[in-house]
Amino acid sequence: MIESCRDALNIDPTHPEVLYKIGWALTEMGAHLEAVESYREAIRNQPNYPQAYFGLGKSLEKLDRFDEAPPAPRRAVVLTAAGTNQVASWDHEARLGLFTRYVLEGLAGAADRDEFCDGNG
Repeated sequence: MIESCRDALNIDPTHPEVLYKIGWALTEMGAHLEAVESYREAIRNQPNYPQAYFGLGKSLEKLDRFDEAPPAPRRAVVLTAAGTNQVASWDHEARLGLFTRYVLEGLAGAADRDEFCDGNG
């Protein structure tokens, strides 16, 4: 899996989902130092990618490097359609998970923009 993900990085070296998957595979193999770098790169490219923060925290914990963990947000709401050990489907154009994309579209009023425009979603 790691090799196919690294091949995908040749196409788009900033793709956060691919970087996350590499990090997760490295975490599962116990290669936490390498995993940390992959998670950090995913976060640099997509700062609002909670799975990458989770993986980073998991690897830093295994390395006893708690002081390097990013600060927790003061207030946050996390909605997810996948468990912490799952990768959600990804919308490459929007650079979001599909669940997140449609939640955000709904919150922005997408349901009220139908052909009837009657505002009742």
